[in-house]
Amino acid sequence: MNNLGDFSGSSPPATDAVSADSDVAAPFRPRHLPLWRWFVPLSLLVGLVALGAAVDRGTLHSVDRWGYEHRASDPAALQPLTDPAELTVSALILFAALVGLRKRKRVATVWLAVYAVSLGTEIVGKALVTTPFAAPNTLVGTSITQGSFPSGHSMRVIVLAGALATAWPRSRWLAALWASATVALIEVSGMHSPSEVFGGVLGGLALIGAAWAAGGMMSEPSGRRD
Repeated sequence: MNNLGDFSGSSPPATDAVSADSDVAAPFRPRHLPLWRWFVPLSLLVGLVALGAAVDRGTLHSVDRWGYEHRASDPAALQPLTDPAELTVSALILFAALVGLRKRKRVATVWLAVYAVSLGTEIVGKALVTTPFAAPNTLVGTSITQGSFPSGHSMRVIVLAGALATAWPRSRWLAALWASATVALIEVSGMHSPSEVFGGVLGGLALIGAAWAAGGMMSEPSGRRD
């Protein structure tokens, strides 16, 4: 009888109930992002600026000449394989990644900003750095003379790979393989010299690092919507 009485009159401790309720009601708080994360992208950016200065001085002239002299025997056949890194196609690929990130709006915004910065970086670099092998060209709609440093194709394909890997983490190795193959094709096909391709790689990695530092690669809790 005492056992029955104890059972009928028992109730969960009040503190446990309050704790459970508070866990359910607690709002999502994003993880703290330490400032040291920015050391990686800033270091890569410094490397990009230093490389651009070396190219402008002609320090890597012999390396670039060697790259052009040893390009593929039929470069035109390889260049279509780099079309996904073209401006128009790359914008469509980015849009697909943003659709995949539609439930993570802050993360999607970071990648949209990173892609826009990649375009700005390419424009500034090509306007400031003189490259000896660049064909005479001007920025579309302006009279600004363009060089060819850094390689916008190389930079964009790395940024796109980061966005795709963030949207679909299981495909990250495939995205990395695609970016690596495209960068190699850009150099082998003679679209850009080695220093220009390396500049694009540095810029792309710096932007991925910036996305990481800004929380653009953070996973969201299950069921979380921004």
